[in-house]
Amino acid sequence: MPQKDNTDIVILALTRSDAPYSSTTTSLAKEFSKNQRVFLIDNPITWAFAVKNFNSPVVKNRIKSFFGFKYTRSWGNDNLIVITMPLMLPINFLPAGKWYDRLAKINDWLFLRRLKKVFKKFEINEFLYLNFFNPFYTPHFPKSLQPKVNAYYTLDDISQSAYISKHGPRLEKRAFEASQIGFGTSKMLTKNNKEFTPIMRYLPNAANIDLFRRKSDDSYSLPEEYKGIEKDIIVFTGHLDVRNDEEIIDKIAEAFKNKMLVIVGPVSWNDKQLDRLTKHGNVLFTGSKQIEELPNYLYYAKCAIIPFKCNKLTNSIYPLKINEYLAAGLPVVSTPFSEDIQTFADVISIESTPEAFVEAIAQEILNDNEELIEKRIRCAESNSWSSRAQSLRQYIEEVNTSS
Repeated sequence: MPQKDNTDIVILALTRSDAPYSSTTTSLAKEFSKNQRVFLIDNPITWAFAVKNFNSPVVKNRIKSFFGFKYTRSWGNDNLIVITMPLMLPINFLPAGKWYDRLAKINDWLFLRRLKKVFKKFEINEFLYLNFFNPFYTPHFPKSLQPKVNAYYTLDDISQSAYISKHGPRLEKRAFEASQIGFGTSKMLTKNNKEFTPIMRYLPNAANIDLFRRKSDDSYSLPEEYKGIEKDIIVFTGHLDVRNDEEIIDKIAEAFKNKMLVIVGPVSWNDKQLDRLTKHGNVLFTGSKQIEELPNYLYYAKCAIIPFKCNKLTNSIYPLKINEYLAAGLPVVSTPFSEDIQTFADVISIESTPEAFVEAIAQEILNDNEELIEKRIRCAESNSWSSRAQSLRQYIEEVNTSS
């Protein structure tokens, strides 16, 4: 049982607590909250977004919070408190320069004013400030509210992320320079940003091993979408988007007419891409699922895939799903998209062409056995969120020691 820690953790996230997928930010926040208070700041919403998406749950569920009512709530346990910020000015459309900087200062002022109220309400005195991939808000803490440690954590190559690439690279460099320690989820990110911060550490993604670890048959419910399917299932969990290789995924559907390809998660492909894929008649889209439901979708599958393109964006990715797949005991086939994924070469198949990818799936399913299942689970167990949280605490201690 971990010892209770009186130091609070304040986390600024680029994701939101009600996002339809798991994230590094929320996973670590939940882990930290097991033995200390964690204040998770949801990515602030702008006036423009609120007007455009007024009827969406993201906006409707936060209306009162925007205007100063019920802007904090417990999430999962009393130690994890989610903070909703007031509506911010939309400034991403502006070019870099004086007007962007002036309006950004107003947003930072709004941000800090709400944060001060939270600090007073919960009597926060000693705290760590962790910014998870959101360099667009840089509150200048007064002397009375200085964090023990100010850290910045990069999760992807920000220059390759469509919406945030306009100002992201410039602002992320500034966020690293303002931090006392930086973290990167991939080896590439860690290497590329080490010159901008005094201490840079590699801290890759992990998995909720207790949730995903393969258990006995009676622990799983057959997903509604799987009922009536008599074919073996090949599964992909996560966002089907620009990162994924259309040629490989199409080849899988074409080659395995005797199997079902199941996509569990949101889909951002265009109609032409989807028409090409679905014409094979053996592709199923379940839509987004809560993370607690994913083990059921993995348990009844025969193989899991990570068909990412190999490019600058994916070079910086250590995918959450790799350890979830392995904890579930599943055979995995991936492309060699990053240095990080290639560290799993002794427990997964890695192929770069559509034909080789398809053949690897066939071989993984054919040769699967209990010994391989146990080997995959053991690999995943070394990559738990608990171990990542412990590592982060140790790295933070480096800063305290050197101060």
